[in-house]
Amino acid sequence: MDGTHYDLKRIRIPKCGILLGPMHSNLELLLSSIVDSLTTSVFSMVDWLTTLDLHQQHPVEVFVAPSLNNCSDMNPEFRMYQQQDAHECLSGLLNRLRSLAEPDFVEQIFGGLLRSRLQCTHCLHVSETFDPILDLSLAIEGPCTTLSNALELFTQIEQIEGSTPCEKCKEKVSREKELKIEQAPEVLVLHLKRFNNDGNKIIDIVNYPFELDLKPFLSNPNGDDNVKEVRLYDSRYQDAYILFYKRIGTPWFTSLKESCTSYTTVKAKKPETVEQDFTVNVSNAQYSPSLPDHYSNTPVAAGLFNLGNTGFFNAVLQCLTHTAPFVEGVKTCDHICPSNINHLFKKNQQQDAHEFLLCMLNEVQQSTRTNFVEQIFGGKSRSRLQCTHCHHVSDTYESMLDLSLAIEGVLNLSDALELFTRLEKIVESPPCEKCKEKVPREKELKIEQAPGVLVLHLMRFNNNVEKIIDFVNYSSELDLKPFLSNPNGEDNGETKYDLYAVLVHDGNSSSSGHYFCYVHPSPDSWYNLDDAKVTPVAKYEVLRRAAYILFYKRIGTPWFTSLTESSTTVKAKKLKIRKRESVEQDFTVNVSNAQYSPSVPDHYSNTPVAAGLFNLGNTCFFNAVLQCLAHTAPFVEGVKTCNHICSSRDFCFLCLLKGFMEDALNLSGDSFSPWQLVDNLSDINHLFKPNQQQDAHEFLRCMLDKVQQSSEPNFVEQIFGGQSRSRLQCTHCHHVSDTSESMLDLSLAIKGVIYLSDALELFTRLEQIEGSTLCEKCKEEVPREKGLKIEQAPEVLVLHLMRFNNNAEKIIDFVYYPFELDLNPFLSNPNGDGNGETKYDLYSVLVHDGNSSSSGHYFCYVRPSPDSWYNLDDAKVTPVSKYKVLVQDAYILFYKRKGTPWFTSLKVSSTTVKAKKLKIKTMEPVEYNFTRNVSNMQYSRTFPDDDSNIPVVQKSMEPNLVKQIFGGQSRSRLQCTHCHHVSDTSESILDLSLAIKGVLSLSDALELFTRLEQLEGSTPCEKCKEEVPREIGLKIEQAPQVLVLHLMRFNNNVEKIIDFLNYPSELNLKPFLSNPNSDDHGETEYDLYAVLVHHGSSSSSGHYVCYVRPSPDSWYNLDDAKVTPVTKDVALTQVAYILFYKRKGTLWFSSLEF
Repeated sequence: MDGTHYDLKRIRIPKCGILLGPMHSNLELLLSSIVDSLTTSVFSMVDWLTTLDLHQQHPVEVFVAPSLNNCSDMNPEFRMYQQQDAHECLSGLLNRLRSLAEPDFVEQIFGGLLRSRLQCTHCLHVSETFDPILDLSLAIEGPCTTLSNALELFTQIEQIEGSTPCEKCKEKVSREKELKIEQAPEVLVLHLKRFNNDGNKIIDIVNYPFELDLKPFLSNPNGDDNVKEVRLYDSRYQDAYILFYKRIGTPWFTSLKESCTSYTTVKAKKPETVEQDFTVNVSNAQYSPSLPDHYSNTPVAAGLFNLGNTGFFNAVLQCLTHTAPFVEGVKTCDHICPSNINHLFKKNQQQDAHEFLLCMLNEVQQSTRTNFVEQIFGGKSRSRLQCTHCHHVSDTYESMLDLSLAIEGVLNLSDALELFTRLEKIVESPPCEKCKEKVPREKELKIEQAPGVLVLHLMRFNNNVEKIIDFVNYSSELDLKPFLSNPNGEDNGETKYDLYAVLVHDGNSSSSGHYFCYVHPSPDSWYNLDDAKVTPVAKYEVLRRAAYILFYKRIGTPWFTSLTESSTTVKAKKLKIRKRESVEQDFTVNVSNAQYSPSVPDHYSNTPVAAGLFNLGNTCFFNAVLQCLAHTAPFVEGVKTCNHICSSRDFCFLCLLKGFMEDALNLSGDSFSPWQLVDNLSDINHLFKPNQQQDAHEFLRCMLDKVQQSSEPNFVEQIFGGQSRSRLQCTHCHHVSDTSESMLDLSLAIKGVIYLSDALELFTRLEQIEGSTLCEKCKEEVPREKGLKIEQAPEVLVLHLMRFNNNAEKIIDFVYYPFELDLNPFLSNPNGDGNGETKYDLYSVLVHDGNSSSSGHYFCYVRPSPDSWYNLDDAKVTPVSKYKVLVQDAYILFYKRKGTPWFTSLKVSSTTVKAKKLKIKTMEPVEYNFTRNVSNMQYSRTFPDDDSNIPVVQKSMEPNLVKQIFGGQSRSRLQCTHCHHVSDTSESILDLSLAIKGVLSLSDALELFTRLEQLEGSTPCEKCKEEVPREIGLKIEQAPQVLVLHLMRFNNNVEKIIDFLNYPSELNLKPFLSNPNSDDHGETEYDLYAVLVHHGSSSSSGHYVCYVRPSPDSWYNLDDAKVTPVTKDVALTQVAYILFYKRKGTLWFSSLEF
């Protein structure tokens, strides 16, 4: 600190004001204060502040501050046109600047350090914690007549009643707490807390000086840096809320102007008013005679073309487009490029509009950093359970984005809401938490917190998907007050709502029929939006529709017409798609170096096959699916030749897939890492996470759906797409009703099935549907018969053998499958010319080895040419005979229509091409002089003048460097206590977390980690089927090069475990291995080379240091910038948090040459 004196800055800007647009009205003074408080470095970092033309001869008097439409980026609670607390806004602005700016100038200017000291009243033990601050919030209620009183109150010692035991004496006694300023900031911001917890303002006047001395409130007031004397000036008698003090000597605002000595006031040029033309051309619209003339000048969103069963999509989007706050949120939000809305939504398939709406809102929620969807649509419901015996009440609160209302037998919307919130008796209920009596309970639902926009879903489809056609009266105004849990509470604000959108379904089921909507863009106009057709309508016509979803906005929330554009005319811009130059690709490979089985014919040596793929951590499912697709010749051609729109500037899925296909074919005979696609698995489906096993069939479907969405034309549909026909037949009059559905694969039940043809026959077999339904023709309510057939056969037939039942138990029945399959018996029109060739060749078999879809291992067999087969098991590529393929427990089978190209047809211009290895840029050795002056501990590093060759760990280096160094495998063994059947699961590890409570040594902790223990409860054994307890034991299956041991020092209550644990400088891992005598493990002894230590009482506070061992005979303590040599004994007597061991024989730090 250069001094402890501060000057009070004047809260205005000389010759410069701010003209606020659609902003928070209280920001003018705040922004002016911030502008006046920041130094030159601030102005260079904040774009909009550069509007102050500080370096011109004539500073402006007025300028237009940019609109803070994205004020929710500072705080998700901030909304447009709503007054906000200035202190919250200041904190949000500074924190936002900190996250954007490099270097962190906000910390340099406003940042200080606060010391919190706790002293035990029993043993006088002192514990100190240091917290960073950007401002100080001072209580002013009561005796605080001056600012110094408020600071004294802030720093005075207070007694804390005993709640936690003392770290030293362990006594649970009271403590004394004292706050002091450890490090004073350059600019001191003092927030006077004028609002109490009830929101009432404290109007006491606090005298504050123009010059403030901070010395009495520092933790070290006599430090050498505090050189100035105390001087106080007159106080001002304003009702101050926030005070800005700058350290004496810090530049004033006027110092930011260097080129002129005097200010000349120049009248600012006012911003031009933009006249927005919202005129709609309705010359072709059909008007009802009752429509007023103003409709022709009322804005409404554009119509949307139907792109094939997209009525549900268009209707939902139109309703959201006319939700003004949602549009503002989308326009201003900071977002992450989303993946897809829902992998179950298929092109050209009708979907339920309500389901799509929820998926749409959830996707927007996940993709935006500021959750404006929650702010607009989010509310809370309260579920209250009341015991009928003791009347004990238990409340549960749940977030909601909409309300689903039962409407069967209901006449009015208010009746549906009353039914939703009605008290009902639950007969079967658990014992009461209070009286323990198992008696019926009463349940009541109420709205705890009303949303800004209320979405009401009228449940028109019952469990049998039959439509409820009852008409429900709904009004253009709704009062939610009777349905609130606290109807008189002020928290809910306005309880009256305006109807602004009505979504209607016309048809018999949610997945068929047609969707359209009515919107209310302004208080006096209604429009019908039916796909591309936009028609003005009268209000009464809207209110007599059988609504499916109703959209109400809180009275006072903006209408659609309040949304304005930035210019009078905007021409529609066509998306420019850059044409790609066609590349002649030679896909012929030379596999002369492959290792062949004796039973494999000689011609295999000249047969191309795709490259192997490294497993990057539970990615066998990914590798197996990609290998099958890479050997689907039409799919590869489709990926190579399709036009597509790049989904993101930084990442495009189809571009990466195209690069992957080229590498897979070019690098035949080698292996490579598909890390770019693996790193972006969540783009295929947001549920896919790194290092987690996934179901291969589910991944295949999501993969194909993703390619469908990204490509033009839709070659996935052309290759894998077919149609199935579902026929319903009346058992009374034999009337037939057919429905056709698109398909990309067939899922076949295989329980008890021996042959693949049996599974297909079972799939297409006529079966009787339980229950009776009304026949459309004879009107008799009789049972129906249902039969599935293939209406249109695909080019590539994918057959998914359903090996996992609803309980996730694997079906291990073997199913015989042929090399050649005839689909003719399973077609709806087997003799029709439309199906073409009905015989198919098997070319890929995907196999799962394990007990569940989310564990075990996936690999595949591929047939690149008619007379060759290969086993692709991650990076391992092995030629096999066709007989080995036919005895596999297949999970997914890939058949191609006869005449469709084989993988080997992908060659273009030459007959042989040598396999190309992945090129990794070789780093030249760099001279690195690591001079160490131990006496002063000042290290010098000498680099050559040209530092362009300094080595950098690149992500493209093969294989995964981190996995090679830190990666190992643990084996979890479950053993049945009845028949002793063993089930093993292997998992990748990067470290081991060890429990240390009550443990004396590291070997004890490892023994505890690997000890056999009995699991609570009983589960049926896979072998003997007995429901008995199991025993579980963990062992290390594969030991890593570098072993990281995390000693779990923090329990679930975040209390620190301070037990000392003995750890050796040499560790033998052999007793903890699953197969200690195997040669695969190599060296099992490890050297300790780093110890990370935590000082403090919780993981989120305190201080971290480490001890490192750069060579076998030296140890150093590294404490931030301080580097100190220490003895081995010091390093081995620390309360360690993380231990780093390296395998004996691996390099020490001192052996590195740069």
